Amino acid sequence: MTGRPREEDRPICKICSKIVISEGGNTSNLLSHIRIKHPEEYQRLKEEKNVKE
Repeated sequence: MTGRPREEDRPICKICSKIVISEGGNTSNLLSHIRIKHPEEYQRLKEEKNVKE
């Protein structure tokens, strides 16, 4: 398994392997998915981003 999406226009969550619908190639839906389905990981990402800024 390469970790790449089965179909180029359908990103897959690396945490739960679910397809996350993404219109227009933006990351908003993926971030929403992580915020709702994986709140601990979302919090970690937020903290990591704040440190980098």
